[in-house]
Amino acid sequence: MKRTESVLVGLVCAVLALLFAYLCVYGSIFTSTIAEKHYTVETIVQVQDQPLFSLLGLLVACGILWLFSKVEGKIPLRAMVIFSLVWAALLGTLWVLAVRTEPRADAAEIVDAARQAMSRNYTELKRKDGYMNRHPYQLGFMAFSQLLQTIFGPKNYLALQLVNVAFLTLAYGGTLRLLWLMTKKARTVRYGALLLLLCLQPILYVTFLYGNMASIACTLWAMCCLCRLARDGGAWRLIPAGLLCGLSVMMKPNGWIPVIAMLIVTGLWFLSEKKWKLLPLLLLLAAGPLISTQTVKSIYSTASGADLSKGVPMTAYLAMGLQESNRAPGWYNEYVEQVYENANYDPEKTSERAKKNIRARLEEFAKDPAYTFQFFYEKMVSQWNETTFEAVWISRTCPYDEENRSYFGDVALNGHLRPVLEKWMDGYTLALYALFSLTMGAFARKLLRRPKEGEEPLPRPLGLGLSLCAVTVTGAFLYHMIFEAKSQYLFIYLFLMIPAAAWGLSCFFARPRFTRKARS
Repeated sequence: MKRTESVLVGLVCAVLALLFAYLCVYGSIFTSTIAEKHYTVETIVQVQDQPLFSLLGLLVACGILWLFSKVEGKIPLRAMVIFSLVWAALLGTLWVLAVRTEPRADAAEIVDAARQAMSRNYTELKRKDGYMNRHPYQLGFMAFSQLLQTIFGPKNYLALQLVNVAFLTLAYGGTLRLLWLMTKKARTVRYGALLLLLCLQPILYVTFLYGNMASIACTLWAMCCLCRLARDGGAWRLIPAGLLCGLSVMMKPNGWIPVIAMLIVTGLWFLSEKKWKLLPLLLLLAAGPLISTQTVKSIYSTASGADLSKGVPMTAYLAMGLQESNRAPGWYNEYVEQVYENANYDPEKTSERAKKNIRARLEEFAKDPAYTFQFFYEKMVSQWNETTFEAVWISRTCPYDEENRSYFGDVALNGHLRPVLEKWMDGYTLALYALFSLTMGAFARKLLRRPKEGEEPLPRPLGLGLSLCAVTVTGAFLYHMIFEAKSQYLFIYLFLMIPAAAWGLSCFFARPRFTRKARS
């Protein structure tokens, strides 16, 4: 990596290291959790932890990693990878079969609109107050839901959730493949597999019929294409990367966050190494999302005869992200629906009113800096220190098939097993934050200091992969600090912290004191 590129990425990584170090320390003392009295509406409260128990948990995590370091070299890489993929598929399938949930809220609106479209009933798209008319950015996942229900039958929620399991498995595979392309070291991939095996949040999310899982799977494989380009060359790899970026954004608009990160990081690489001919090809990464989303909108607009090009403007989501909420500061509070309805479903008028609300809110922030700091501080910890990322909440609040829900599913969501799952996820997330912070700090140090004479440069695939992880997590943090907040939006970024943490562990345990053989 060239000097300018190294400094820019190094500064980002240094800030991330400090941020996640603080989140780890704060999370050892307090945990953001959903209040039991207001569980359905997601009211977030801060609960004081026992620091000694948190410290004990981190020590246990260190013990697990130390024990694994003693045996990981004896585990065949292929066996470890296959076991990780089978583990994800098996646990995801068992969870789907155990809880037997059905969609609610936004997920139900999308799946129902897709089911109606199967019979060419586009009422939900035509109604100005209809969900899809208000939120046309969900048309991509609606199209996918329509395809799945055409194949498996209407309201076959079990089949749709099992497709989520397939995407979960692809995400696991994409994470491990990314690690291999970054480092070409079996040890690093084994540590990545271990971190994936211990991570519960994505597995519990397979019941959520939304585009998150498909989006992150496509994102990870797009990053694999870029790392393969850095390792082996071949500008044509930007074509599948662009297609995967298109699918990612089509499934979930927040997929733009990693796409923009890919544009920034890859653009810096091309500029620093003067790859002028490749710069125009970066447009493929942006063209994929633009073409896929506009194509879906065009198809449904033609079929329904409705104008689906606008909907609620993003300024309304920005205004909501700056407001108080009964959930937590900056969380969803129904403002976007209310302002859109009050503007008679006119996007331009809605945007004008939202901008007025934004200006008024910014004036309030300017007059009271202490309140401003407290607002954004609480917004941050309510998201990043809600360490389950609503993985239990997402299934517990859904309607379900009472006849087919198993005893295990009921105990996991409503019985004595639920606090065990939540404590495990809390301990795991804090340990991952600690590892991510240390790795980002080490990476920042390597990038910011001037290389010594004769020192080998950082391999381009490794630098590119770590930079993609760092810039994407930074983008997610900034976006959800400004726009609408919810902890459930953040679980997908665990997949981008794990590669960095795995590389850090691999480097740490590769030091001579851990690798020297026992003396006879």
